Amino acid sequence: MAQIPKARVTTSEPGKPFVPSPLPVAANDNNSKFAMIDAETLLGMKFAPIKYVIPGYVAEGLTLLGGRPKLGKSWLALDFGIVVASGGQSLGAECEHST
Repeated sequence: MAQIPKARVTTSEPGKPFVPSPLPVAANDNNSKFAMIDAETLLGMKFAPIKYVIPGYVAEGLTLLGGRPKLGKSWLALDFGIVVASGGQSLGAECEHST
């Protein structure tokens, strides 16, 4: 039977003893403050309106810009950045000047 080699424990500071970090909390600890919500409850909830950086196209938060290569995604992103920074119009939508 082959022996399993012992792991070497090293620290970032020589001469100091190794102190193991506490174990991470399991992602499925089932003690979370979040409960399951059924679709009926979710449909009945009221949410704040979506805030758009570029009305109708780019919302606050995460927006993904995807497509085949060489379609102009980088140029569109550059246009969005310039329009948001300076104010103006992009894709027919009027954008406010960013502060």
